[in-house]
Amino acid sequence: MSSTPIVTIKRTQSTDAAWNTFAEDCGASYRSLNNWSKFWQFSNYLSLRTLRFSFYLQSPVAQVKVGQCLIGVSLKHNRAMTTDGLQILPEYYYLWQACLQALLSELGPGQYIYGNNFSIEPPRESQIAMLSGTAVQSVCSYTVAGVKFSQWDSWETYERDLCHNVRRNLRKAREKYPDAIVETRWGLSSFNLVPSVLKAKSVMYKRKNVSSSKIFTTTGLFLRPIFIKKNSFCSILRSNNETLSAFSGVEIGNLLYYIEGGSIESPGVGWMLKISLMKNFYNRFPSGVFIMGTEMRSGAFQSDTWKSFSRYRRDARVSGFPTSVVTFQYY
Repeated sequence: MSSTPIVTIKRTQSTDAAWNTFAEDCGASYRSLNNWSKFWQFSNYLSLRTLRFSFYLQSPVAQVKVGQCLIGVSLKHNRAMTTDGLQILPEYYYLWQACLQALLSELGPGQYIYGNNFSIEPPRESQIAMLSGTAVQSVCSYTVAGVKFSQWDSWETYERDLCHNVRRNLRKAREKYPDAIVETRWGLSSFNLVPSVLKAKSVMYKRKNVSSSKIFTTTGLFLRPIFIKKNSFCSILRSNNETLSAFSGVEIGNLLYYIEGGSIESPGVGWMLKISLMKNFYNRFPSGVFIMGTEMRSGAFQSDTWKSFSRYRRDARVSGFPTSVVTFQYY
């Protein structure tokens, strides 16, 4: 006769490195990184108190850490929100509800906001509604667009599967700039490449007649390396000391996030840089996911018919990962 699993919760005192390594093992997004909470507070919710919890599965002989959670609590508004949901090791996914119930019991009644729009964690509103004492108030549905490399048996197969226009422009760019090189800098050293990223993005947006906030972009380019350090990077494609295109991203485990970038000239050089970075990532993580953005969604997600609204993402052969941000009350 099997017994009901017993999950306990404790405040976490682990080091940043141990926390982040566990988050990677759970397949969590970059918003699960410990120092992301500082960036999160600085840019959005200065009045929040952040708490770290770990979840343990109890057994007669030992306790095993199965998950963790970083949450921001606003005592003024009696509200709590997760930066990246619960981070549960894959072999213990079945304990997700038990872990959330333990968290709610620990923090007590109030309003909760669960999830984030850049996570590939599946929607949780149905499971939340099944928990004792909860009432779902609202759900914002999203589809994260990412290239799921496990769908191709080799890098060459993936590159051949790109749309005809991308392959043509790539070929032209490679012929025009045979000596182009990629420079990548991680963490604080990426500050040296920020001017190139800003220039490339500004030129591209002007070419496409798209407006953007230079202050917002600049703030993110400087704050990400400060707060999440080695997981944040900038890359530029150069030829004869001239910047052709630029890319700013974040990597955590087998997930690579495209945050922003641009190209000085078109066509092809932007893809030339992205393809180089994607290939490097694929060689390290053949089953990884290159996440290109997130899209709001209305209605149920249909994997067999879903298509990104962005042609640029469709050209890269992205798949859709449904997720949601759930606001609910716990009594």
